[in-house]
Amino acid sequence: MRKPWRLIQLFKDQGVAEIEPWVQQKITDPQRIYEILEQAIEAMKDLKQRANFEVYLKKFLQSMDMILPNIAANPFKIPTKRFGYLLAKVKDRYKDDTLSISGAGEKVRALINEHLISLGINPKIKPVELMSPRFIKELEANKSPKAKASEMEHAIRKHCKVHFDEDPALYQKLSEKLESLIQQYKDNWDQLYQELFALRTEVEAGRKDEKDPKSGPFFDLIGQLAFGRPGVPTEHAPTVAALVTQIIEKLKRTIGIINFWSNAPEVSKLKGELSDLLLFSNIEEIVAKSDKIVTEVTALAKVRHRDILS
Repeated sequence: MRKPWRLIQLFKDQGVAEIEPWVQQKITDPQRIYEILEQAIEAMKDLKQRANFEVYLKKFLQSMDMILPNIAANPFKIPTKRFGYLLAKVKDRYKDDTLSISGAGEKVRALINEHLISLGINPKIKPVELMSPRFIKELEANKSPKAKASEMEHAIRKHCKVHFDEDPALYQKLSEKLESLIQQYKDNWDQLYQELFALRTEVEAGRKDEKDPKSGPFFDLIGQLAFGRPGVPTEHAPTVAALVTQIIEKLKRTIGIINFWSNAPEVSKLKGELSDLLLFSNIEEIVAKSDKIVTEVTALAKVRHRDILS
């Protein structure tokens, strides 16, 4: 069996010069071990590189599984464990649930999982999410501000992506703020971490009053679609708030029937009625974007079905 050259070269190409002695556990300085681990994790920031890592690792593990428990596999047991550990750390840092060793054989999975458990990592537990009670504790386990900032960044990014459909305007705003902070405090890891920590608090708080027609998700969505990033201008706010009230009332009277969203004629009828409400607003920007607004408002209503009827 050959050494995992493709795996090693993948990381070398990304600037992790000492990846081979790291996976062979030939480095003894704890600080240097940690630094190389962080280099390797950072090298996998790009989704394409993570995909390559997973593909190359699976091929190596499949070869490994073919020769286990033969003595010929012994020289490759340590690299197998270390690459499995690295995959787990990359998966956790970037909150990437797609990464796994599920395609490897049972013998190899047992070898890696035993190693992970010895390091205090439960391979059966998914990466800790942004709002988990354990998130801050595990985040603080990182030794460097850069690692903390990176993990916080990707946790916020994933949270916004997962929940985007529940409130597009809010999560678009939070995503833009995230990107702005990353650009503003680039390379100032201590400050970036503090700013992202504050942003997490903002994400956790969400909207103060989701049912307020003057500031709720439907109001902001219509404002964003019709007027762009600034949202609803002050002079149009009362009219748009009244429009949102009408839309919510219409939805409450309409979507409560059994299997409403599977009833294409009823959904089409609702869209037509929503279109009429938008046209009657007499706001030029809303009328001009009415088709797009109807589509997006309907999609939001479907996601927030229970909230609307509660």
